[in-house]
Amino acid sequence: MRKQQQLGSLIRSARVAKRLTQTQLAARCGLATSEVSEIETGAQKRIADVEKAVEIARTLDVSLLLLLKLGRPTDYKVWREAFRKEATL
Repeated sequence: MRKQQQLGSLIRSARVAKRLTQTQLAARCGLATSEVSEIETGAQKRIADVEKAVEIARTLDVSLLLLLKLGRPTDYKVWREAFRKEATL
């Protein structure tokens, strides 16, 4: 399974476990519903930025490290800094 599919499966499973719709998750994380759908289906290969990854992780109570590993933001320096911060928590 490709990383974007793993990322999508993780987010979908966590969202369903929390009994949230894509629209509800999007609203809580400041995303468009279509963006959540694209992440879950693997159409969007990455989470666009680290702030979005943080909000998704918080809302779904999943590991930020895992989200960042599977759906690296396009800015590697930002991703690396977030990874370091999470590792120290």
